[in-house]
Amino acid sequence: FSDHNFVFYVPNAFTPDGLNPIFLPVVSNVNPKDYTFSIIDRWGQIVFETSDPTVGWDGKISTSGLDASNDVFLYRIEIITQTGETIVKRGYVTLIR
Repeated sequence: FSDHNFVFYVPNAFTPDGLNPIFLPVVSNVNPKDYTFSIIDRWGQIVFETSDPTVGWDGKISTSGLDASNDVFLYRIEIITQTGETIVKRGYVTLIR
């Protein structure tokens, strides 16, 4: 996915206990003023959120520390560019244990 010369690579699945233990979108050509990466469950609850582009989701629910179960989660990446433009990328990731 490319938008305004930004390049996003977002995996569609990850295995917290396997070879791909961290779900981390790769965002290239970006010097964001603000960055937010969120994981949202099927009930609309935010289970993980960070403003650090180098931090990914390890499959744990932030509020409880418990492992999230096999499911499909919505991810949302919001970047505010140096010019103040907001770019939002959404999609789904499957957690497989």
